[in-house]
Amino acid sequence: MSGLTGKQYAVDPPSRETAATLREEQTVSEAVNSVVAALQKLNSAFAWMAASLGLVSPQALWGGSLDSLAGRQLKWVYPATADDDEFLKRATLASTLVFEALEPKLLRNLLDTIGQGLHLNSENPPRSLGSRNLLQRLTLVALLIGDLRPKFEEIPMLVNQAEGKLADTSDPDLKDELARLNQRIRDDFAPLALLYDLRISGGLTHAPNKTKTSIALARLCLPKENWHRTHHLQLLNLVVDSVRRISAHLDTAAYELEMQEGR
Repeated sequence: MSGLTGKQYAVDPPSRETAATLREEQTVSEAVNSVVAALQKLNSAFAWMAASLGLVSPQALWGGSLDSLAGRQLKWVYPATADDDEFLKRATLASTLVFEALEPKLLRNLLDTIGQGLHLNSENPPRSLGSRNLLQRLTLVALLIGDLRPKFEEIPMLVNQAEGKLADTSDPDLKDELARLNQRIRDDFAPLALLYDLRISGGLTHAPNKTKTSIALARLCLPKENWHRTHHLQLLNLVVDSVRRISAHLDTAAYELEMQEGR
């Protein structure tokens, strides 16, 4: 190869624009870090809302860590040739990172302080909700406090109306407003609902229900199959946005509660 000068390429080198795009592309590690940062902000929002109601706990709502098994494995290299099973495995690891470290007892205590029975479902006899539904119920309560500024004794009734458990109301406009607020919370929780369902219907210890997962992903504007690294990053970013929205609702409710107390 004597007589040749300069670098030799098997393919043409990337253009300046392509190189800049590659440098700016989010890494898997950065996306996972963002999830943890959002969950730590959720801890702060939950603590503020609890404190506004006179509850102080040394324990954080989310006690997870990047050093956990799920946190470490989520940061492993995501091969460009990976198939759909890799995406499902990563989504299940994300679910483990988010939900296994939540403390449902703290959610139950706060909901029970706001209104007796708010931590229970509508079965007969009623049973306590799980961690994801407890957080969703609390976020709905926070949105009601921030938007409607109800009296405390009204909150359980408003929650039941919003969730469609009370068919009749004296004010049709209020009924419609409550339905919209409940749907808003359901939309905010959609990425977390998908992760939570993966822990039940598939993932590391169960055969994944790919059909159910495909339908849920389509609702999030993700493809129904042929998932790649970019789709994993999109899902993690949707989770980050979801957790941030939840924190914002809790912050607003905490502020409103403090204003009502004249603090």
